[in-house]
Amino acid sequence: SWNLDSTICIVISHSGGTFGPLAVSNLLQAVTKNIFVVASEWDTQIGKQLRQMRSAENLWEIKSFIFSTFVGIRPAEPCTVSVAATHQLLTQILLYLMQKIQLEKLDSASGGDYLPDDCLQLDHQNHANITAIEEIVGYKKDGTVAATDTSRDLRATGARWGQHVLEGVHSWVLSFIYIFVTVISGYPLCLGIAKAAGINPDLNQGSHVLLFLDSVIYMFCAQWTCLLLRIVQRRPLRHRMTARPIVIGDIPWVAQSLEAYVSKLFACAYSASSVNVWSANPADHLVHRHTHRVVRGGLVACGRPDGRLIALTSAENAVCLSVNQASSIQSLGSTCESITIGHNPYKLPLTKHAIFLNGSRKMFLSEYMLVRDDKEAMRAPKARKGKHWDMLSGLSSGALMGEYSNMKKVSKEENLPLVQGRQTRSRAGSHLAKVSEMEEGVAASPVVAVAASRQAVSGVGLYDAESELVIEALGLSQLSNRKGELNSAKRKKLLNYPYLGAFQDHSTHEQYYGEKMQQDSGNDAPVDRLIELQVISMRLYETRIASLQRCVAFMVLFHQMGKNVADFWSYVSFGLLGYDMSRTHSIMRIATTASPVSGAEVRARTLELARGRQIHKAMATLRKAVHRRRSLSTIS
Repeated sequence: SWNLDSTICIVISHSGGTFGPLAVSNLLQAVTKNIFVVASEWDTQIGKQLRQMRSAENLWEIKSFIFSTFVGIRPAEPCTVSVAATHQLLTQILLYLMQKIQLEKLDSASGGDYLPDDCLQLDHQNHANITAIEEIVGYKKDGTVAATDTSRDLRATGARWGQHVLEGVHSWVLSFIYIFVTVISGYPLCLGIAKAAGINPDLNQGSHVLLFLDSVIYMFCAQWTCLLLRIVQRRPLRHRMTARPIVIGDIPWVAQSLEAYVSKLFACAYSASSVNVWSANPADHLVHRHTHRVVRGGLVACGRPDGRLIALTSAENAVCLSVNQASSIQSLGSTCESITIGHNPYKLPLTKHAIFLNGSRKMFLSEYMLVRDDKEAMRAPKARKGKHWDMLSGLSSGALMGEYSNMKKVSKEENLPLVQGRQTRSRAGSHLAKVSEMEEGVAASPVVAVAASRQAVSGVGLYDAESELVIEALGLSQLSNRKGELNSAKRKKLLNYPYLGAFQDHSTHEQYYGEKMQQDSGNDAPVDRLIELQVISMRLYETRIASLQRCVAFMVLFHQMGKNVADFWSYVSFGLLGYDMSRTHSIMRIATTASPVSGAEVRARTLELARGRQIHKAMATLRKAVHRRRSLSTIS
């Protein structure tokens, strides 16, 4: 079982009063006092418990254990602002901890594996994230409208999916109009055409055939009006004429948040315009859980990691394979309608549409190395005179994996000199000389020497006694394994960064992330080693910045879809059938969830845990006393 004694626990609850987090907070108080809460405001039920626990121990305790997003009580049940604010607050906490660990030399004790560059780059991306979010939602941070191509594209896609959802209702309205007009006027379609052509049909001259045709038209009225709508709206004709299922694919927190969001948007919708929503991780179980549910006209929305980053290329490739597999399942020559949202400007051939987010970030070193030489094979022909970003457009995740693989192969095969400005000797015989040079302070940069030594060890195969002495002399024997993989918190020894507080934020002045690192290490440093130093920074960008941008983009899309459906009912019924899509039938905003566990049971369990803790403490005290008594008896 877990040992939670003195564990630091963070309870996340927007309302601060839902029974689950509240019960967990009660139970944890028996094993640890380091409980923090992330809530929408300071005065919540969980916050009240934590303040009472602290005040009981020390009346003058002024430290706060409550993190507030300052969102407050939200009137809408579909969560948008609260989700984004909570995610952003956790990012701020992470940035603070990263800086604290680096500045106070706590990396060894905490197991932190961050470089100062990782912290600086995340901080720079965090500030640039505001501009990216403004572009996605089409509003400035002061509330003024500033529509962009991205926001218009998202809303247009949402409106199109709204047409899919409403086509059954539209078909029903058209059928009603047709039946009403033809029955009241006494002129069904076929019979009316015959009379208009001057033919006076009666029961003895074949009017039965015309009446039979009109009966067939009435019988399939919903089907042909639906096809007519699809022709007018330029939508696929062979989609199934039924309720639309929606499958949302992304990393777990994004997919699950969006599933709850879309479900709540349609919670009060009428059955004729409702949807079924599922979520899955396309890099994990989407294929196994949902591809057998793919039908003609199903709606699939997947978020793609930024595969232009070498640390995320394989992840995007896995997502693309899942989407392609789902989109390739056909029936009657038609399949689902799939869209993707991501930062890599490449559209999958089998998807209906792809929405690209700019992201407002700089290139990483791995991206810059692809476009630096301006090779035709690494860029779209139309972008030969464009910016560096345009050179990466049109490259799929598979193509990017190939380019990065070639880059690593070339870097390993190159015979790089160890120290800049010195005559290169044989690789096997010059290692000890480089150690003496480094001891005398002659080496231009430790990155060059260490990385080149590692290159000789892992890439060329010169794993001999001399190279091992170099590694031991540098104090880096635990830095990497025989495969050359960086696997230790000591990887920061590759760079000449001071520990104490003097972090210079050069990220905002660099042309690309890692430019300063590359300059300090010299032009002869192995590229694959420098790129590997940025892997953690790339993953932080995906988990804290890029995933939030995709989540907000999906929210804009689905909000437009839900709004179009809700507005239709209000419009056609002059407000009589209108409903508020921000509400659900449960009409819950904050701490009103019915608890399946009574408060008495939670209280009893808490007291039981506290009693057990006291018993264990008493037993430990008795053991110590008996042991001390036996020790004294032995001595005497």
